Amino acid sequence: MVRVRGVRRCALLLVGSVALIAAAGCGPRPVLTVNGTALSEKEFSELCETATQIQPQRGTVGQQVLLQWIEARLFEAAAKKDNLLPTDADVDRRVDAFRKRAAFGGGDFNQGLASQGVTEAIFRREMKAGMTKENVLLKGIQVTDAEVERAFNENKKGMTIPATLKIRQITVLDAKKLQEAQRDLGSNTNFALVASTYSKDVFAQQGGEVPFAVGPQVEPGGPVVQPVVDAAFKLKPQEVSPPIKVGNTWVIVKVEERTEEKVPSIDVYREFIKADLRSQKARTLPQAQQDQIRTSLQAVFKEAAVVIQRPEYQHLESVVRGMAGGDPAAAAGGAAPPPPPPPAQ
Repeated sequence: MVRVRGVRRCALLLVGSVALIAAAGCGPRPVLTVNGTALSEKEFSELCETATQIQPQRGTVGQQVLLQWIEARLFEAAAKKDNLLPTDADVDRRVDAFRKRAAFGGGDFNQGLASQGVTEAIFRREMKAGMTKENVLLKGIQVTDAEVERAFNENKKGMTIPATLKIRQITVLDAKKLQEAQRDLGSNTNFALVASTYSKDVFAQQGGEVPFAVGPQVEPGGPVVQPVVDAAFKLKPQEVSPPIKVGNTWVIVKVEERTEEKVPSIDVYREFIKADLRSQKARTLPQAQQDQIRTSLQAVFKEAAVVIQRPEYQHLESVVRGMAGGDPAAAAGGAAPPPPPPPAQ
């Protein structure tokens, strides 16, 4: 998802439209109406400012906001027709799933939204639109608790956040310096001081402190090598390893802190797994059933009364007619959970 703010562009468009209205001597007109539901200039400007689903290669912010609003209203109409609109409780449950997922990963849901310039109200608005589309395209597809539990157990390892360590290391280039470093450590000299004195790696000037947490596996070619990590994971906090031969160097590692792995409960992922399983089942629907869903949607889109007042956007009326496809298998894409954070390296 690419977040691009359209404040300036939409503000300029809004100023221009107000000037035209004033010159014409008439009252304010909506930007467009869909089946009688109007989108005012003020609402349009606010949507441009808060849009979260903007992709630069797909046209202007205004164009994308209008098409998204039109699509949302038409899916809403289709959902109302079949009593498929998500309730406030449904949206609460989905939002709470994201909140739990953030907490499990050690983050804060609201802070995460704020860092992207998104309020919870905006998030809920986008979530409700996505769930409405999901319900329409996945109509009739059910997932049992047993199926959710089975999928969770099969994928639990991939959802688990691995243990991590905060470490310091000393890297020396020859046996003589190794002996001197070991002698000082043996006399209870501070590990950081020994590292600053003898170490020859990139962490030496910071007392050997590795500034990031390391997981059980590290990328080859990095400043912390796998044999050192393997040795570190055998230690308890504050323990120091024997010398580790790494190529032509020797490394001594100390574990400062250890964070144990976090295994999620099914409650953290239940909502996401259920949405994903519904999407998977959609891929196996008989072709006749998929065609029926598309035909029903095509009717909603083609019969829609879409009237766009702004001249620069009127060409979108024909675009709307081509939005009537609908891919049931892709419907739950927006509900997929963010992946568990990888081990820090």
